Amino acid sequence: MKFLITRNFFKNIPKEKIEQVKDRIQYFYEEILENKKKIFNIPKGFWVKKLRENLYEFRVNSGDRILFEFKDIKRIGYGEKVLVLLLFSTHDLAVKNGIRQNKNKSLNTENLMIEKDIDNLDKSIDEDLDLVYNKINSKIVYEITSDKNLLEFIQNEDEYTYYYLNDEQYEILNSEFPLLLKGSAGSGKTTVAIRKTMELEERENLKIGYITFTKSLKEKAYEMYEKFRNLDNKKMVEFYSLDELYEKQLREKPTGLKIFEKFIYEHNPKIPKDIEILELYQEIRGTIKGSMGSKGIGNWDRNLEEELIPEEDYLALNKKYTVYSKEIRKEIYKIALVYQNWLTEKNYLDENDLARRIILR
Repeated sequence: MKFLITRNFFKNIPKEKIEQVKDRIQYFYEEILENKKKIFNIPKGFWVKKLRENLYEFRVNSGDRILFEFKDIKRIGYGEKVLVLLLFSTHDLAVKNGIRQNKNKSLNTENLMIEKDIDNLDKSIDEDLDLVYNKINSKIVYEITSDKNLLEFIQNEDEYTYYYLNDEQYEILNSEFPLLLKGSAGSGKTTVAIRKTMELEERENLKIGYITFTKSLKEKAYEMYEKFRNLDNKKMVEFYSLDELYEKQLREKPTGLKIFEKFIYEHNPKIPKDIEILELYQEIRGTIKGSMGSKGIGNWDRNLEEELIPEEDYLALNKKYTVYSKEIRKEIYKIALVYQNWLTEKNYLDENDLARRIILR
């Protein structure tokens, strides 16, 4: 049993109807498999109805319907047509929109023959359905991989759900290393990374390190991995936060903002006007010490023996990477040089220093 579900599908199901919906979905899916060539041969209790091209609904009970479609997914592990559950509705959309049943058609697809008296959609009704369809289509995020976890998916939608990869994410998953993946919060970076670790674990006999910035992010990633990994495979992935990795590999803990504030107190450098200590720390830590760019962003040939990127590279960055003018950057870079010398004298190591040490080992 394998099909896809859109994000809002779960949210529209009242708790008292969860069991009934779950049972109907399971039963409907089994009937789909049995009646693959003629979908309308499914028992009449489902009252399958075509609303528009590749948009259908089936009956849960006298008042509730589920909208669905078939999606072509040409990937390993999928059939030519995959069932996608789009929306649970407490109203019959066909009745609500006054759709009339007065036209007989047959629809031929590669592996699906549909024969039924279907609805004659006038232009206004078609536009109404467009609004519904466009709102929910292309938002497929959940992948049901077995009938055992269907009820759990419906009852406990959470961040550890087994997400369906869209085309862009799937392409990334199959890209070769090294690979830099960038995206905003919620764009699927963790999902792709966890799926990649499981794929490597499946086909490669090698140890894999999954490293996150914080311990809480590590724990979330580990829970997702444990929930969906193939238990028949030997566990090859080790999860670390950066601090845990530094402590295990180097027996060191990185310095942070408090040590930087101590430096400011001892040296009292001339900080450019309107720049707070935290902002100065973030610029030095994240850009001057933390950037991998050399001779322009995108060049990964930075000399990791050096603690800071060259001043000329820092001054050449555009506003996508730093908001400060070149004159202010010159002042910030001077402070960064003094700060780095102070760290060395005190035998302090920040997270960038420790990261370079691990990479250079």
